[in-house]
Amino acid sequence: MTPYPSLRDFASVAFIGATPTFIIMNSNLLAKDVKESVALARANPDRYNDGNASAGSAPNLAFEMLKLVELLKATIDTAVVTKAVRPNEFERVIVDSSVQGKAIAFPTDSRLLEIARHKVVTAAKSAGIALKQTFAREGKTLRRRTGGYAHAKQYKWLRRALKRQRAALRIVLREAPRKIATATTESGATPHRLQTMMEHAERIRTQRPKDKGKLYAMLAPEVEGICKGNARQPYKFGATASIAVTHRRGLIVGARTFQGNPYDGHILSAQLEQTSTLLDDLDRAPKQIVLDLGCRGVDTDNP
Repeated sequence: MTPYPSLRDFASVAFIGATPTFIIMNSNLLAKDVKESVALARANPDRYNDGNASAGSAPNLAFEMLKLVELLKATIDTAVVTKAVRPNEFERVIVDSSVQGKAIAFPTDSRLLEIARHKVVTAAKSAGIALKQTFAREGKTLRRRTGGYAHAKQYKWLRRALKRQRAALRIVLREAPRKIATATTESGATPHRLQTMMEHAERIRTQRPKDKGKLYAMLAPEVEGICKGNARQPYKFGATASIAVTHRRGLIVGARTFQGNPYDGHILSAQLEQTSTLLDDLDRAPKQIVLDLGCRGVDTDNP
């Protein structure tokens, strides 16, 4: 069985349906909508609790995001009450984007290929699959040699070593699916984990430097490679983060992250929507936005 990376090898054909998220409250509560229920819970933090199906489910994650937004909202309200900022300062904000970095090592081709081979072999062993060839000794040797070749700028030998690493990974990926039927779960591992590791390893084996949607970490497929134009660190790996602060005092009035490495101008409207929602109770809204040149060519939704 050949592993198929779902994000790369499959495309959406038709929209089937959506799963809505409902907030159900006791009819005896005085709140009539989400805004009033949040205000009621904020006034009585020890009296009301929330419940959902399980940890990590969509309702659970939605409620955790709501709590983070409410924490930011409480910070803004506290700043207004203590007169740390004046209400008219919220009409002029600065919006800029950065990278929320992920704690991963720099993803060179040699390192990714060796980690992919090691993870697939380890997952197969945990599932009770005995592979004929694991390339454990040769994999470590090739990893060390590629570092030396790159340092000495011997690119011909470097390409040859990378080709051998891809060949070793291809042999492991060819043998592991054939023996998945013999997998056992004595150690708690499941064939599903092995299948996931093989999908990620196949993406790493077939990707090239100029490809889009590359995989930069075996255990963190959501990481994106983002070029910010810095001379010291041209590329950063993580997710795009957008921050909105007041122009005078620098109070944070909005913070969001975006997946997929979007263009800065295309996330401006979403950031302003969050900021306007947080300032709704103060009867204030951003009227003047200070941006850098990275937002040139914004979409039609932006002012």
